Amino acid sequence: MSVALVIFTLGRSRYITFPPVGSFLVDTCKVIWFALTNLLKCRRRVSEVPVASCFDRTKKTFGGPIPDMQVEDVKLLLKLLPVFLSFIIYWTVYAQVGALYYIPVDTD
Repeated sequence: MSVALVIFTLGRSRYITFPPVGSFLVDTCKVIWFALTNLLKCRRRVSEVPVASCFDRTKKTFGGPIPDMQVEDVKLLLKLLPVFLSFIIYWTVYAQVGALYYIPVDTD
């Protein structure tokens, strides 16, 4: 481990680093915001081009301000969100099961 640390430290001048640009959280919130505003607009008017969802209306190919790949990434994230939220419920219930078998002992 110490050999790897020395190698990484000595090779630091050869690394290619890029300054951070943007925020994934802010970009995700932008996509969701534009999709929600487009949802309200979708209900008011019928579009000329049939689109599967209001998230698709935020894509540049359909005249929206956001790149297509970024919209697809947010759509996949929202599809996976229920799975990850169910883990919270599962582990909460699992932790409660362990406490079920403790029997308090009366010390009188």
